[in-house]
Amino acid sequence: MGNIWFTSDTHFGHANIIKHSLRPFFSGQEQEIYELAHRPQATQQDIANYAKMRVSPQSVRKHDEQLIANWNARVTNRDRIYHLGDFGFANDAYTDKILSRLNGNIYFLRGNHDYNTKVIQKHCVWVKDYFELKVKDDTLPQGKCKIILLHYALRVWNASHHGSWHLYGHSHNTLPDDPNLPAIDIGVDAVAHSYALEENIVERYRPISYEEIKTILLRKFQNRCINTQRLTLCPYNLKHMKGFITLNVDPIVRKNMDGPKSLRQAKDLFLQILADKNRKCWAVTYQDNYIGHCFLERTSQNNVVELGFLFFQKYWGQGFATETAKALVNYAKNTPEIRRVIASIDHDHNASIGVLQKAGLKLTTTGMDDLGTYYIYSRPV
Repeated sequence: MGNIWFTSDTHFGHANIIKHSLRPFFSGQEQEIYELAHRPQATQQDIANYAKMRVSPQSVRKHDEQLIANWNARVTNRDRIYHLGDFGFANDAYTDKILSRLNGNIYFLRGNHDYNTKVIQKHCVWVKDYFELKVKDDTLPQGKCKIILLHYALRVWNASHHGSWHLYGHSHNTLPDDPNLPAIDIGVDAVAHSYALEENIVERYRPISYEEIKTILLRKFQNRCINTQRLTLCPYNLKHMKGFITLNVDPIVRKNMDGPKSLRQAKDLFLQILADKNRKCWAVTYQDNYIGHCFLERTSQNNVVELGFLFFQKYWGQGFATETAKALVNYAKNTPEIRRVIASIDHDHNASIGVLQKAGLKLTTTGMDDLGTYYIYSRPV
């Protein structure tokens, strides 16, 4: 089986898309008018000239030929490619001609400009409005990934809280990305300006592969801040060092752990966290003040992480720990490589036990170590 590709909003044969989405395919004088209208010192006349400019057939051909070349340079006839709509803006004969030149087994989802899909159906495996794609992937916890495909962007979708992804088009790279959602715009404008790395800009208007999307989404969730109703959980940087050290040398804060750290130990731990980009630790901030630390640490079990949190004493009893624990569980749900969250806790630490229960963790094991009896709470995600 070949590779899997995705694209959307190619708009073959559509003159105005070059103008309105600022695609770099103007010819001759059009390029001069465009540059004058988009320079910092553009005059009202420059802007008016651009508004009334008609994009020439030569520019449309230049656009279409480059998009065909970009497609065929990557997609082979062994590959699958899912097109999420708005294929073109041309008559059936022209659309048929374009489709006959494109590599791959095309699966098509209708967009708002796909008025007549009979000619598209002729060249595609199927034509649908919505599709849930399952991709076998041994690098992911369940050995597969569910991807929700639709022309339009969604806020929630089937299994969105259980690790499924959502790919969409339509927006032409204008819809702000939501850092809390495992979803991205895969239209050619978004790929060109947000993801593709080709040196020549015209070569970036292309399909994007499943592997590229997986890398983007995993990196997105590794490096993002998490916002709750009152808190922001941010990846650590140097400005958090003083707060982190003060928190971890406090004997009251670390009473139910292995005791307070020394200044050197706390600093060394902070620097380790800063250096390890794969370590899932966050500074908890409230009204721009550092108030605590939280983490999802890797364990010896595959796809299992341990949840933990520490807060300065003045912030206890205000629901901040519960808010944080729920946010971490939600993060875990949207992270494909995590399938279970656990937490170990002293058997008599009732406040934190209550927090774990509110976050959906249940008592699964009782153990004993040098510090006494402890509980293991756990939940699948």
